[in-house]
Amino acid sequence: MSNRNIGVTNLGISTRAIAGQDIQTAASGAIDAVIEALRENAGLTGKLYHAEALKGATAPFVFWVQTGERYKEDLSGPTELEEADFEFHTVAKNLDSLNKISLAVRRALLSLQGQTVNGILYERVVLTQISPTINEHEVNLYRKVYEVTINYQEV
Repeated sequence: MSNRNIGVTNLGISTRAIAGQDIQTAASGAIDAVIEALRENAGLTGKLYHAEALKGATAPFVFWVQTGERYKEDLSGPTELEEADFEFHTVAKNLDSLNKISLAVRRALLSLQGQTVNGILYERVVLTQISPTINEHEVNLYRKVYEVTINYQEV
């Protein structure tokens, strides 16, 4: 892959190179089980990157960025339920491979709903494809973008 960053500049994300390594952010404890589920259930060990580690990745791969985190509120104020928002981008060299990796990612993410992992109960996982399949002509790759909202609480 060239040094071009597929779609990352459109997200306004910096792209420090930590090529070939899985990394995670400390911004949210909720992401830990998500990353582990993707590595184990979607076969993404060595192919899962935070957006900042994208440079030099070889397709197929998945990159992600956290886009928000907040406490849910009801009429009496904040609850114990937290909400985290992420974007997951699946990238592959052809449409068949893209569809396979995208299906594996969707299944792995949705499998967390109702699970308790490392003291965090994943109450709800909502996954939405937020773009059509994108043909990245400059680098000869295809990409799908998913928005994922996770409602969770510490137990």
